[in-house]
Parts: sequence; structure tokens; C-alpha cells
Amino acid sequence: MVRPFRPAPFAAFLAELRQMGLAVLITELDVREAPSPPQDMGARDALVAERAHAFVATALEGGVRTILTWGLSDKYSWLATEPAVALRDGRTHRGLPLDAEWRRKALWEALARAFQGR
Repeated sequence: MVRPFRPAPFAAFLAELRQMGLAVLITELDVREAPSPPQDMGARDALVAERAHAFVATALEGGVRTILTWGLSDKYSWLATEPAVALRDGRTHRGLPLDAEWRRKALWEALARAFQGR
């Protein structure tokens, strides 16, 4: 079951970690789509970008200063090559900033917007 991202609990968790004096780094960021994403590629990319932006913006507001993606292109993503997480209809997850042809997607722009606020 895919649940919407809730910024408040994540922000509270980050605040607790920061109060302990810990630096928080986000590594291996990618977005796994719902089991049955929309057929329209633009709609899919918009959903992935919206979730990533909410997460990254919350992370940055919470003091995270390092964010790494788990690759750049969907072509080489574990989301595309790992059978256990593959979409049932044969489509490939679009969870990284660049598509399989190395073109920027909405996720790229969402990450840029999140960092522009810093």
C-alpha cells in the first residue's frame, strides 16, 4: 500500500536527530512508484516529482545538507533491474532524475526547486 508522504513526522524525526548532535545525510534517494502508476508518462513523472520535492524540501528544512540519488538514469536503476520491485505491467519505474535516454525529467526540476530555497 502506498501512503502519501507526511512531512510533519519526518521533520520531527530530523529534529530529534539534530538535537542529538547528529549530522543527517540522505543517501540512495530514488522514488518507487505505486504498483499501478498512471499510463500517462507526464502524470507519472509529476507524481514522482511531487513526492521527491516534498521529501527533499522537508529534509533540507530539517537541516540535511547532503542528498545523493541512487544513480542518475532510470536505465541503470535497481528499480528497473530488480525483479522483486518491477512494475507488474512491464513498465519501468521512473524514480531518478534522468530518463533512460539521459534526459531531465520532472524529478530533476523538483530537486532543483527544493535546493533553490536553500
